[in-house]
Amino acid sequence: MRLGTKNKVLKPRIDKRHSKPFVSDKIVCRKSLLCNGIGVFTKRVINKGEKIVEFTGEPTSHSHYYTLQIGDNEHIGPSGGMDDYVNHSCNPNCYINFGDMTLIAIRKIKKGKELSFSYCTTDYDLGNSSFECKCGSKKCLGEVKGFVSLSRKEKVKMRPLLFPYLLNK
Repeated sequence: MRLGTKNKVLKPRIDKRHSKPFVSDKIVCRKSLLCNGIGVFTKRVINKGEKIVEFTGEPTSHSHYYTLQIGDNEHIGPSGGMDDYVNHSCNPNCYINFGDMTLIAIRKIKKGKELSFSYCTTDYDLGNSSFECKCGSKKCLGEVKGFVSLSRKEKVKMRPLLFPYLLNK
């Protein structure tokens, strides 16, 4: 995982030169168990540290429900690909590697499991896009509002998974 340093802000590599984004052949989209939409599920076991899908949406300064925040006033929009369907969980099995904008498995994920990451590791303040969480985890936040709403203890625990712009917040 690539994180920012104390004096340097790292920018994600969003490289549109390659024709096709990385998507593992071990995943499929279907009805989500975490929300009322679509989710991404494993077709086969995914090992800890394995790269799963690349986030490739276009950069934008506008925030809305379907963007991924990558900086204070920077977001990427939907790509139209599988990366758009990775949902939130308060007990995620993945994180987004900021260096190459790929979803990485935090632990071994069994066949048939839905992939998720914590939106609080990327979004500072969801504002009007906050939502009731239905992940069912014992650690469930209830309402997902973004990094800003987490307790100090929760922020410290999430530190290894945070996008660099959140490290000093």
